[in-house]
Amino acid sequence: MAIKRTIGAAGSDAKRLKIHNKSDKPDNVIEKENEIYMKCEAIERELPSFLRSYFVYLKGNVLPMSRLAYLQDVRFFFDYLISNTSLTDADVPKNIKLEEIRELTSMDINLFIDFCRKYTVDDGDKIIIYENNNKTLARKKSSISVMFKQLYRDGFIDNNITDGFDPIKVPKPGEREIKALQDDEVMVMLDAVSTGSNMTPHERKYWEKTKLRDKAILILFLTYGLRLSELQQLNISSFNFSRGEFIIYRKRGKESSMPINQSVQMTVQDYINNERSSIAEETEADEDALFLSLQGRRMTSRSIRELVKKYTAIALNTTKHNGYSPHKLRATAATSLIGRGNSIYDVQALLDHEQVTTTQLYASHKMNVKRDLVKDMEWSERLSRYMSFLPQLQKNLPVEAKYKSELPGTESDLGVYDVVFYAGDCNAGSKTIAINLPNDEKIQELKGSRRLQLRNSMQYKFNMIMEPIAALLIDPAQRNYVTFDAFFENTMFHEVAHGLGIKKTLDGKSTPQEALLETYSAIEEGKADILGIFMLEQLAKMGELAEHDMMNNYVTFLAGIFRSVRFGAASAHGKANMVRFHYFQDKGAFVRDSVTGFYRIVPEKMSEAVAGLAQDILVIQGDGDYARASEMLLKQGIVDPLLAEDLQKIQDANVPIDIRFEQGKELLGLAPKP
Repeated sequence: MAIKRTIGAAGSDAKRLKIHNKSDKPDNVIEKENEIYMKCEAIERELPSFLRSYFVYLKGNVLPMSRLAYLQDVRFFFDYLISNTSLTDADVPKNIKLEEIRELTSMDINLFIDFCRKYTVDDGDKIIIYENNNKTLARKKSSISVMFKQLYRDGFIDNNITDGFDPIKVPKPGEREIKALQDDEVMVMLDAVSTGSNMTPHERKYWEKTKLRDKAILILFLTYGLRLSELQQLNISSFNFSRGEFIIYRKRGKESSMPINQSVQMTVQDYINNERSSIAEETEADEDALFLSLQGRRMTSRSIRELVKKYTAIALNTTKHNGYSPHKLRATAATSLIGRGNSIYDVQALLDHEQVTTTQLYASHKMNVKRDLVKDMEWSERLSRYMSFLPQLQKNLPVEAKYKSELPGTESDLGVYDVVFYAGDCNAGSKTIAINLPNDEKIQELKGSRRLQLRNSMQYKFNMIMEPIAALLIDPAQRNYVTFDAFFENTMFHEVAHGLGIKKTLDGKSTPQEALLETYSAIEEGKADILGIFMLEQLAKMGELAEHDMMNNYVTFLAGIFRSVRFGAASAHGKANMVRFHYFQDKGAFVRDSVTGFYRIVPEKMSEAVAGLAQDILVIQGDGDYARASEMLLKQGIVDPLLAEDLQKIQDANVPIDIRFEQGKELLGLAPKP
């Protein structure tokens, strides 16, 4: 399709822009890219010709918007030389001579950067004060630095004076403050856009006309973490509702296909079918634009930004001026996705981050949100519900009736918590992710037990350890099955599964703990691991876990073995991990590619192996068979040479054995003032 635009001044000098678009990109995206291109070309015509190679470098090496920002900074620098120094006789930037540039020193550039911190501009009827933060100053310095480096490479100047720049301290990635809405604030915002609550009469007047549009904008931001430009350029034709997907155009000219969930589809279609046509009659140029202004034109970035600030201000209970930008909704989407257990690599792909370290900022932020409740009531209630199924699950255990005749208790104290780690010497030992106490079965029988899941500690271990391990050892075709939800479930049901099985040996003379002596701990941990997976299988069959994919649990379970054994194969958990590893290997539940070293689950064999190992362990405990327990641990509770090589891969990749908590008086605000 070809479209036309009028560019330049009105009258005889005005020209028609005609687009012959043979690409897959829609016309509005092509036009937007061309607008940036034309702005860059216009600035380049204002600057000296000896910068031509610098222009070429920017065009080929930086993104269009970054190119524009660099050129604007350079133009500002040359304007500064003319207006605020005696370093040039030129009246306009284009007339500055190369000889004058050669006379500049590092001090001159540092003085310019200092000028940029705060300066005034006479706008005729008023004086405007501009003040820049260190991040902006660093970008300006980068713009000038790249220019001088290019001049030096081309031989136009004898030395690169930017080597003498004074440093500008900018926040390190881990120091950046991540601003995002909390879940309750998101609900307030969505309630406002749905009902018009907390609005002035003037705001409600316009809300009545645009409420469906506004809701669709907010939902898209919150669900997909879109950039402002990505949302602004959306078209009706971007959406294929029958296929359940829509297309967005990223930075660097990339095209991404995004899946549409049901709530997003309903919201967008509601707007298109019931409001868009009544907002205004769209112009010919914007007939395909998804989001229209009341004038029938594609909404500008500025108008979308103001819309978001208005609704976030309601959520934050502040003034519109202090509302959040669309980028903060992007941060909200990221922290929400990570907090709900989505893989950090999936979130990276969704947000189009070049480096996963950028995405990890949101993971770290989520771990340190101080408004999180210590106890997660929702998950705790779910856990209690699963506990109520223990008697039924006990009956389904893959052993003879005599090994499951006891009725498991369902009154244990269960809960999901966020661990508080800003006190004490928290980094002295391994970081617990779940607690099951007491271990003594007689006390459990009399007083019950307490089983706690430490979710934030678990999440951090998953992000920093499990995912890197999966990238090193799990087959790429199955790597997406390694999820936090599965890691959380496997750990949660491990603790619950301690309640299954038998509490007294069949001969009635002792408890399994008394009969199995030093082997008991490893056997019991192995039981909890394997019955945890068994419970998940059973609950999935019972329909308690809607649309559950056991492959997530199987593959995550395998990756978890590599994580746990690194704490020491001689420990109870380590021996239990090795028994499972070798048992599954012998039964063909997973295979290792001898060429790539990647491991792959064989699902049809996995369930059989789970039932088989569960049976062996339950019989050992029921019989109090110390000899068989010892033999199992001796033969299978070891790290063989091939596995040792694979574990060395993890070590060589500098994957930490355990996480480290940030702690100290400084974090608590208790450090004495200097």
